[in-house]
Amino acid sequence: MVILRHHPLYYYMCRLLMLLLCLAAPSAESRAQGEFTELRAADYPITAEGLPYYSASLAVGRASEGCAYRVRLEYPEYAPLTAEERRAIAAQALAVPDSVAMEVFRGVARGEVRLDVSFCPIVNRNGRPMRLISCRVRIDTIPPRLNLAEAQAASIAARYRDHSVLASGRWVKIAVPSEGIYRLTPAALAQMGFSNPAKVRLFGYGGRMIPELLEFSGRNAVTDDLEEIPLYRRSDALLFFAEGTRRWTDGVHANNPYSTLSYYFLTEGDAPAAFETLPAPTETASQVLDEAYHYAAIDNDEFAWYGGGREMFDSHDFSGTNTKTFGISLPGITGTSLTSVTWEFTAAGSTQSCTAQMSVGPSFSEVLSSNVIDKCTSSDAARGRRRTFTMRATTSDLQFRITSTAGIPAHLNFIRIKYPKQLTANAGNASFSPDVAGTVSLKIANANGNTKLWRIGRAGGP
Repeated sequence: MVILRHHPLYYYMCRLLMLLLCLAAPSAESRAQGEFTELRAADYPITAEGLPYYSASLAVGRASEGCAYRVRLEYPEYAPLTAEERRAIAAQALAVPDSVAMEVFRGVARGEVRLDVSFCPIVNRNGRPMRLISCRVRIDTIPPRLNLAEAQAASIAARYRDHSVLASGRWVKIAVPSEGIYRLTPAALAQMGFSNPAKVRLFGYGGRMIPELLEFSGRNAVTDDLEEIPLYRRSDALLFFAEGTRRWTDGVHANNPYSTLSYYFLTEGDAPAAFETLPAPTETASQVLDEAYHYAAIDNDEFAWYGGGREMFDSHDFSGTNTKTFGISLPGITGTSLTSVTWEFTAAGSTQSCTAQMSVGPSFSEVLSSNVIDKCTSSDAARGRRRTFTMRATTSDLQFRITSTAGIPAHLNFIRIKYPKQLTANAGNASFSPDVAGTVSLKIANANGNTKLWRIGRAGGP
């Protein structure tokens, strides 16, 4: 197996981001978690730290192999925001989601399944920011047999291929460590046993985790086999875009807990997939963009509170040393708009709550965000809480210092950052989305006749 490293090519790519939808579906078992959940404005205020988040750990029952779970909101009730709340959103340039996008993580503790559910109750409805003030959280348990029945109902003949592309021919498996553009030189291909670069073909879908509940139609349909990835062919190398093991959806990231590498497969054959050139748009551009929001995260999956599940945390235990500084590089940050920082901290205080405070370097003189994690109950291994705040960041190297209550076992889950980034041809590798409707003109600094703009496709439409 060959492991590739980044090719130092500056590039830009338009990514089509998918919106998480929580849809109701028939299931063998459904349960509402208690009575209606009230989300009072006093309990979930819009503060200087950003938008509020509701979070809860819901018990599902005994773990059953092969079961999938769907979480949905029943009977949602919305109310308009106050004038003061709308002014707070505008003053901080907060990004209000267009729908209730739930993050759901499954864990197993003492044989019991628990779902950690969180979402922002502030959403846009019909162009107006609204507050979700009441709902009931329902969990649908989907057993394996029902999954199979649903799958069989959707055109089996068209869904499955007669055989995999890997069934014949000679194949070489390669691995890449993260998202980016990589190159295959003639020398590297020769070492892999390929004598004619013009016939080399690439297959795979990268390191993103396949969803537990498979969909066989629509934009999120799961492919039955490896798809071919078009190669950008130059005289000195073949270039391709590789997906990493971290998925970003509507500004929310998720790591693949099962792999730290993305895998692709090389073979040789006639008529390789062509790298198409898109026609110029006929519509007049509605605006000119010279920057776009970019996302980054500090999320090291090195520790687990539970013996099962996929939610993992940073390895540093704050019970020993209750202060740690985390650093990240944000090349191309402009500082023209506010940077949004979301962080989640977890703790296992058995007799008291844990308070964690975050400050930003280089001075670390001011606490920008505080997180209070309640003490655990008898059924909890740990508890966590998420906070969001905004700041004016102008340096590309940021440092975040977290100090927590001494002596309490605690671990960072993640630090997620949304920041304005200049569109420039020499700010390092980055994919981006203009995140606007209609036709726009992109003003890319330091671009020349050799600068290429790639549009990244999806399964079935590379």
